Amino acid sequence: MEKEKPIELEVRQKFALPRIKAGRVLDVGCSDGSLLLKLKSMGMETVGIEIDPNLARKCVEKGLNVLDGDVEKMDTAALGAFDSIVMTDVIEHFTDPLSVLKKLSANLKPDGVFVLTTPNVDWLFWHLAYAILRPFGWKPHAWINPEHKQFYNKRTLAKLLDDAGYRIVGDNSIGKIPKTGIHFKSPTGILSCNIVVAARKK
Repeated sequence: MEKEKPIELEVRQKFALPRIKAGRVLDVGCSDGSLLLKLKSMGMETVGIEIDPNLARKCVEKGLNVLDGDVEKMDTAALGAFDSIVMTDVIEHFTDPLSVLKKLSANLKPDGVFVLTTPNVDWLFWHLAYAILRPFGWKPHAWINPEHKQFYNKRTLAKLLDDAGYRIVGDNSIGKIPKTGIHFKSPTGILSCNIVVAARKK
């Protein structure tokens, strides 16, 4: 299976960062805590949730407030209210994403912002490359990753958020020129390799 390059996660965090509201921030699926460290350095109060116990432990060793657990099974009420909740390429891993979004709504302040990123299955490059390379067994990483239980484009992600009681208020979706390292903000669906949106409660 194709491995994701760490630089790609850094890029998504960079595009998500401007949409995060200062204050108290919850990072769901915080991985190694790199985003939490950035937010903490900016003076924000941070809390993380990480399902991988080894990553969670490393975050704690870095001095971060990170809980080891599965947010789908966790009672998040005790965590309190947040100005921002962030999920960087996490929503596609959930069995029941609607329930998670509804549950976390109780943790988001009335004027808070929910920032999500996820691979965009409508990205034109993937479809063109797949059409050419399919005879050789190639498939896009987002489609073959066995940990991905859901697949989104801008329309289906917007529908999910709407069903969960949110409305999209900002779009920092990412386009890129493959093999060049060049990334750019791309509101056009087929040119976005990753969706990056900010949402508020209705």
